[in-house]
Amino acid sequence: MKTLLILILSLVSLPLVAGHGDSKKAREKEDCRKTPREFRKAEHPYAKKPDGCSGYSDPHEVRDTWGPVNFTSACNAHDRCYYTRGSSWKKCNERFRKDLLNACHDDLRIKIPGISFRGKKITGDKYLPPDPGRYALCVKVALSYYVVVQAGVAFDIFEDAQKLQKSYERWHKRCR
Repeated sequence: MKTLLILILSLVSLPLVAGHGDSKKAREKEDCRKTPREFRKAEHPYAKKPDGCSGYSDPHEVRDTWGPVNFTSACNAHDRCYYTRGSSWKKCNERFRKDLLNACHDDLRIKIPGISFRGKKITGDKYLPPDPGRYALCVKVALSYYVVVQAGVAFDIFEDAQKLQKSYERWHKRCR
């Protein structure tokens, strides 16, 4: 009698146990239908879309430009570096410094347009080095951006970005 009762209970509970895995898969599939809140600003392959030059507490407190100099691509590359798994905080910041200084140099150069004759370009554009006074001021602005990311709080931002990226990559692999 005891054996019969165990056998009946086993047979009755078998569909419940077998269906348990199916409901877990269904739950995971349902979880994949909606993008998690923390990834709504993602731009694959990054967990967060680069947003130009932004501050920690207020994204609009830092400007992307200084006069004719545009720091946006330097800031975007810095964001992407922070969200690249396995990247180095120090190397990201050093590259950021170089990109900022290159923006000063490139955007302050003096352009001499090429020569055209009857609609055909004979010579290409030439560039003179930037005005030394304006360049020196731009370098000060660029280095102020760099100093801020070298501050201790930026390391926490880097670590948070690395954790979020790891989580994003796991979610993307599972759901996409």
